[in-house]
Amino acid sequence: MGLPLSDLDIFLAVKDEIIRPPGLTMEEQAPHRKAAGETVYAYFDAEVKSAALSRLRTTCSGRSWRKRSTGSSSRRGSARHLLLVIIAGLDT
Repeated sequence: MGLPLSDLDIFLAVKDEIIRPPGLTMEEQAPHRKAAGETVYAYFDAEVKSAALSRLRTTCSGRSWRKRSTGSSSRRGSARHLLLVIIAGLDT
């Protein structure tokens, strides 16, 4: 995928907090999902700032990445897209 294997635990924890957070109701689950999302945004912001963008590009197809990076989408929008791709891979 292009992300370091050493960060796998981060993504597994985030995946679980988004897909199967603790709590019985949406209201009880919402803070867990929000915290997981902020973890992802912080992770990708750090990766982008450290010039690791080439590793992230391999996560998406070239066309998809170009569309996201040259359009009006923000860094958060790109992080959302990448998170969905990563979670789909981790949860299969």
